[in-house]
Amino acid sequence: MPSIESSRLRLFATLALGLVMGLGGCSGGQVLTQGEIGRRGARSFAAPPTTVYYACVGALLANGYEIERDDIEQGVLVTRPRAVADGGAVTARAYRLTVEPDERGGSRVVASPMIYSGGRDVSNRELWNVDGPRGEHQLWTELFGDVDAALARPAPDPSQREALAKVAVPATDPAAAKMLSPESGLRPATLAPAARPASGSASGK
Repeated sequence: MPSIESSRLRLFATLALGLVMGLGGCSGGQVLTQGEIGRRGARSFAAPPTTVYYACVGALLANGYEIERDDIEQGVLVTRPRAVADGGAVTARAYRLTVEPDERGGSRVVASPMIYSGGRDVSNRELWNVDGPRGEHQLWTELFGDVDAALARPAPDPSQREALAKVAVPATDPAAAKMLSPESGLRPATLAPAARPASGSASGK
């Protein structure tokens, strides 16, 4: 017959395990898989890669991101982490975009988001708000909508990339408020649609 002491130990172990599982279930966060990014974070556009690439630059700038890596030859854009509000454990987010030719003569964009907590990359943690309000599904829809809006306007000559960078005004700049009013639409000089308010998309624990 098991002793009273061993029974108590088993009871305490069971209660502790239930508590841990309960806390994990209440966090509300999810893991963002590569499969989900491939399904919902990718979009094809009926325009050549160079044109789509600059439209993506403008869309990111309009959403308050600063470009950290700009490699048009490889079709890769990486932003610096941007602070988010009400993100719980998540304090910042960034994007890595790839732009490649597709089989129909257009371009395919994959937008891979990244999240950070205190400067540490926590993208592999269960901290994502995927399909909730201001979740990744909604943010992807808005980002690709901004790319579509940029493509609807005449694109500047790609050779003027340096000039575009000089006149681009990030949405976080207070001086950008007048230029990026909701009714202002696109600014052809930067391929940037009207800025969106900064918000967090991650779910804190």
